[in-house]
Amino acid sequence: MSADAIMWLVLLIAGLCLFGYLLAVLIHPEKW
Repeated sequence: MSADAIMWLVLLIAGLCLFGYLLAVLIHPEKW
């Protein structure tokens, strides 16, 4: 695996985690 591929994989995972977190906050604002 090239360093470029690893970088994109990390960015994708970080983006998915952030998106999921924001989605949870939007769906359940009373919990925050």
